[in-house]
Amino acid sequence: MKKNKNASYDAQQNVETTAKVANWVFTAPSPSITILPIFGFALLFSFILAPKPLDLQYTFVNYTLFAFALPALIAAFGNYALLRLFGGEVYLRRTMLLALLDSIFVGIICVVFMAISNYLSMTKLEIFLFSYSVIAWVNYMVFIGTADSRPSRILLPAIFHSLIGLGGLYIVFQNEFDLRILTMFSVFLCIFIVSVSTFIAISNAPMKKAFGVSGLEMMRCMLAHWTEGGKKGRDELENFFSSFGERLAVHIGIVSFRRKSDGIIKLLAVVPSVHPGPFGELGGSNLPDKIFLGLLKKTKVKFENLMVFHGPCTHDLNIAKTSEIEKITDKISEMLESMKYTTQASNFIRLKHQKEHQREQHQEEQASKKEESSEKEENEVGSLRGEESFELCGQAWGDTLMLIHTSSPEPTDDIDFATGYAVMERAKRFAKDVLLVDSHNCIVRGCGAVSFGTRKSLAMVELSEEIAKRGHRVGYGDKCGYGGGYGTGYEVGNGFGDGT
Repeated sequence: MKKNKNASYDAQQNVETTAKVANWVFTAPSPSITILPIFGFALLFSFILAPKPLDLQYTFVNYTLFAFALPALIAAFGNYALLRLFGGEVYLRRTMLLALLDSIFVGIICVVFMAISNYLSMTKLEIFLFSYSVIAWVNYMVFIGTADSRPSRILLPAIFHSLIGLGGLYIVFQNEFDLRILTMFSVFLCIFIVSVSTFIAISNAPMKKAFGVSGLEMMRCMLAHWTEGGKKGRDELENFFSSFGERLAVHIGIVSFRRKSDGIIKLLAVVPSVHPGPFGELGGSNLPDKIFLGLLKKTKVKFENLMVFHGPCTHDLNIAKTSEIEKITDKISEMLESMKYTTQASNFIRLKHQKEHQREQHQEEQASKKEESSEKEENEVGSLRGEESFELCGQAWGDTLMLIHTSSPEPTDDIDFATGYAVMERAKRFAKDVLLVDSHNCIVRGCGAVSFGTRKSLAMVELSEEIAKRGHRVGYGDKCGYGGGYGTGYEVGNGFGDGT
């Protein structure tokens, strides 16, 4: 029977597709950088639309300045001031970028409509009026999704560029302005504002019905949190995640090393089976720092250093609310007060899983050379998953065993909790308590998680028993200190949280 090579990676591809959404989030350029393109595009459209393009003074003053550039610049600074006045989340670089895009939209619409003006029976002024009305639709959509979700607060900023554009057009086409032109412009504006309001209401209805929140409100909160971090937008996003979250019994393991002389803990190692996510400061993100701060408030036991390891869990086990971490710190404090210590320890054990199916894989690779390129790409993704090559390390202290998984230098992603639970249960044949640390190193996009039932997960279960059997023979281990690296130059952007 021929294998369906695509079926194995459907779930992982869905995860990667979701993760790629972050690629669309970008930082707008600084306002000073945006000014030059505004004048550049204004000059370009002026030469195309001006009746006297060779009359540089007429073209530059009337069209470049009054029809395009000045309305864009005034709108950028004006919308920034208006939205700040109304309490919206806004940055000058965003309003400048939006003003540039608005000018480009106006220019493109005018060029296209002028090319077919004979069929539309519209004057150049009427085409400009229509173009400036269209951007009110765009601005309304952008501001309600990024600045303020209250329609009454963003209505004036949404039409502000259009109104300033109308003033610029009056200078260029003042001989053609009359009551009919103003009425036409008002009708255009009303049509686009009503249409965008209706569109937003219809598009938000499913999410409102299912979760009781607006999708645009969530996008605004996400951008605010992504941009400023901290508590910006955190409560709204966490409430949203909590609306469909589920209660979970969390597996928490700790290993404590203390000095006999004063009883102070030299190192507290924590392995919680919750995922440090989803992003920013939401939920379980920056988990080591949150656990550290929580323990300072909760426990009376003194400790010098804390290490929070990645336990067996995937993004399904992200904590929905930051407040839920208090339950973890409460449990850790309770465990510390009843902690039993021992002087017995095993050697550090490292076992490497052999590639038992190497020959079978080689045959499959030879056969796949005749398949389509898309199938070859899937095989390349599969080879990154390192299902056959990994190491499982372990060390026992008394009747407690800590296991550490690594596939370095081959990459891997999360180990799911089902695999971790099976590994720990199998190792409990020779140890009372077992912890599993997912080293989570050498990750690359496409490497995939370790799911229960795969050959790698089953091999991990078998290997854990062998390590537990060897670690069961404990004695007096070599004394070893604990060192912390400070001032290494690594920051949050390098993947290191505040707690390092």
